[in-house]
This record gives sequence, C-alpha cells and structure tokens, in this order.
Amino acid sequence: GFIHQESDRFLDGLEGGDGGSDDQEPDSSAASAGSAAQSCPPTPPTRWGDLLRIPTVWLLLLQGVPGCIPWGVISAFLPDFLHAEHGLPVQQATLVMTAFSAGGMGGTLVGGEAGQRLYNASARLPP
Repeated sequence: GFIHQESDRFLDGLEGGDGGSDDQEPDSSAASAGSAAQSCPPTPPTRWGDLLRIPTVWLLLLQGVPGCIPWGVISAFLPDFLHAEHGLPVQQATLVMTAFSAGGMGGTLVGGEAGQRLYNASARLPP
C-alpha cells in the first residue's frame, strides 16, 4: 500500500544519504549489503498487528486520545453553551464556532509553513 511505498522511499533515501560509502569500497555486493543492513533501520511493518507491537506507536496513540477529545467536545457543545448559558442567538453562537474553527485551520497552515521553513533552514531545528 501507500504507507509501505513511502517507507521504502524513506529507507532508500537513508541508504543513499550516507555520503556514498558504496563508492569508496569496491568490495563484493555481499559486503556492501551487510554494511547497508547495519546502518539502516529495520523494515517497517506491513500489517496493522505488526504496527501495534511497536511501543512508540502505542505512545503516540495514548497521547493522541486525551489531546483530541477536548477539541471534539468544544466543537460539539460550544454553540449550545453560548446559546443556553450566555443568551446568544443560535446564529451568533454558530458564527463564534465558525471563527474558532477558521482560526484553528489558519494556525495549522501558518504553523506548518513556519515549521517547514525552519526545517529547510536547518534539519536540527524542531519542526
């Protein structure tokens, strides 16, 4: 699938970006394949079950759940809260939620662009 193709492309980039060590050692292909196997990360998992055996994946999933639930609650209940508790008409409460969502989308786009520019300037900078 798409993820497997992208991971293969990523791994090919890692093998090609090591400064050309294959050009410096005209040994047999077995020797260069052995050195490439030592310098490259393991083959990425191709099935969901294999993916869920990686501890880092669990860490990402577990931190994502508490981070996503509040945003879903805000988008579902903010217009009702503003209407019921603060007396805003439904149209104005919806407009507030629309502005809130547009701000989030704009922040995501601006933050993504800023992160990419920082990364392009120096890969050591955090994205």
